Amino acid sequence: MKSKKILSVFALTLTGATLLSGCAYIPKSFKVVNINDGEDSISLGYANFVARYNQALYDQFYGSYYGNTMWSEDLMGSGNTLEEDVKDQVMDDMEEAYLCAQHASDYDIELTEDEKAAIEEAAKKFMEANSDEAIEQVGATEDYVIEFLTNETITKKVQAQVEESAEVEVTDEEAAQKAYSYVYFATTTTDSTTYTQTDMTDEEKANVLAQATAVAAADDLESGAEAQGTSVSTGNYGSVELSNAEQYKEYSKALEEDSDAADDYEDAVVNYSGLDYSVLEALEGMSVGETSDVIEVEGDGYYVVRLDSTYDEEATATEKETLLTERQEQAYDDLLKEWKDATDWDVNDTYWSWVEFSDFFEQLETTDTEETEAE
Repeated sequence: MKSKKILSVFALTLTGATLLSGCAYIPKSFKVVNINDGEDSISLGYANFVARYNQALYDQFYGSYYGNTMWSEDLMGSGNTLEEDVKDQVMDDMEEAYLCAQHASDYDIELTEDEKAAIEEAAKKFMEANSDEAIEQVGATEDYVIEFLTNETITKKVQAQVEESAEVEVTDEEAAQKAYSYVYFATTTTDSTTYTQTDMTDEEKANVLAQATAVAAADDLESGAEAQGTSVSTGNYGSVELSNAEQYKEYSKALEEDSDAADDYEDAVVNYSGLDYSVLEALEGMSVGETSDVIEVEGDGYYVVRLDSTYDEEATATEKETLLTERQEQAYDDLLKEWKDATDWDVNDTYWSWVEFSDFFEQLETTDTEETEAE
């Protein structure tokens, strides 16, 4: 079973009434998406509401960190503005919702009367909880809110059904996890304001290398770490982590030669955040209880590691569940891609460009939530 779908209703208000003067007219009946050569469509009015509602949520949760100019900045490092990134995601989400609604009957999925009632009640609360100005700015109507919540609920139901019925498995060998302990000394510093990393000076690196060397030479990892004023961390790894780390190493090397190398690698590898392959490789050659020499990871730091177990039963069980979930989710993503490939989804870029995040919303309070079971 999937977790419950929470229908949250936020009370929004504009930061100033003068912002209304910049509100562009949106012809709601225009078709911003033409589906299968006119067989179906998405109205600009509905798409505008979904986009502006998402904008309002971003404003509430991130506005205090980035300010109301964040929509014109490249916060995701994609080369696009945040507005462009979020609008792209909104369009993808609407396409997913449309396709799930079209295929819901394949899985005998429909809303229960209780779910319909909960959605209608949530829509009423949304309209009542917001000022007329906020409603106008977000482009909301009660029908749009009902449509949005209905689409969200059906999408979750279809996704859950597809994942639960997916014929996937995880072998014991794939899931098997080893346990290790390590002490880490960074060779970079992080700015507390900008979060940018800077390499330490050669003198600073020499000092932390001396600390790491002392830990490696100690009678045991714990006493060595304590003597250097630091602590021991623990972790687990298996064949999947080894493979991802090795591929990430290859990706990093290719990236140095070609800035477009990321196109040839899966996101899971590009975004890998586990131990460097050199550290895992060292662990692979160790005996249980053995402590390594200092392992340097360029641009990161120094590691001293100890192999604690070649089979961690609890971690293995957790890994098996994690891999199973990932493969179920991949089965859904693969099927969704098939549906997309079989559907002509034509976006009118001119109409879509009229949807702009030019105003700023702030949250005053959160009302009670309504829940519907995604069965």
